[in-house]
Amino acid sequence: MSKIIDFSKRLTVVLLCLLLLSCLMLIGTKEVAAVDKLNKVEITTDRPLHQYTDIAVFLKSVKLNLPDKSYVNSFTYDLMFFGSDSNPIFVTSGKADAQKYFFEIEITLKDGHSFDSFDNIHATLNGASITFMGATPQGSNYITGWWELIALPRYKVTFDTDGGDPTPAVQWVVQGKKVKVPKQPAKAGYEFLGWWHDVPKFSEQWDFNRELNQDLPLIAHWKALPTTTTTTTTTTTTSLTTEATTPLPTDPPTTTPESPETTTETTDLTTTTEAVVPDTSNDESEETTSPSNEIKKGDGFSLTTFLFTLGGVILLAAFGFAMYKIGQRKK
Repeated sequence: MSKIIDFSKRLTVVLLCLLLLSCLMLIGTKEVAAVDKLNKVEITTDRPLHQYTDIAVFLKSVKLNLPDKSYVNSFTYDLMFFGSDSNPIFVTSGKADAQKYFFEIEITLKDGHSFDSFDNIHATLNGASITFMGATPQGSNYITGWWELIALPRYKVTFDTDGGDPTPAVQWVVQGKKVKVPKQPAKAGYEFLGWWHDVPKFSEQWDFNRELNQDLPLIAHWKALPTTTTTTTTTTTTSLTTEATTPLPTDPPTTTPESPETTTETTDLTTTTEAVVPDTSNDESEETTSPSNEIKKGDGFSLTTFLFTLGGVILLAAFGFAMYKIGQRKK
């Protein structure tokens, strides 16, 4: 029984020691966490602030990347500019003007977390370093500062295709940036030579590697393509028409009626003419019908008689051959 009691005492002592050790470890961890100093602040937006930027959309895109949200108790920011009376004017909507703005932040950490001294903190907005408002002592859980944002002007770039197609969309280019090369238009019968400055018209060809510092109207410059005309078909047609319509040369009358010397000579001429015409007609008729007359008379070769004779010979030869075969079979 005493052994069981001794074992229980020893086990109790061991458990108490383990519990004490665990408490010491938890206390040490808490102290280490309190000693950890945060020295990075990173803020980004999904767009820069330029002239005509939608301020509400810009502010909505603000994102705190560092420190981690689990350390942060609150994060606030404002956008403002100073008026003519040097008083701050806070803006939350509308379009940005081409002027200087100030983006101010305040970050408060949760208990158990603190910032390093301000000279050791690296805070950025889209990569730009912060300007602190006052010195932040080491171990503070609060930090405030601002960035100076200059909303650069944006210039309007328009494109006049001068009859070409398609027409490029209007571009808004930030001061100091470059115009994007648009899609090349096309125009029937013309060659595209490039985009030229339209004020004054065709004053100079625009170099898209240049930085833009003003509104820019551009116009397409064209060169007419040479036109070719073919007259071969027309010429040939004209030549054929001329040949077809050219009148054939007519023989001039070879005889000129002369005054008859006597009535007897006139009568002889008339009689001779009437005798020639019938004779020619009769000769042609006889030549045309002469072959048929020769066939009817039986003079010459007869195809029908030849065929009948040939058929008879073949028939007799066949009959003789058949009789020969029959005789051979009987033997």
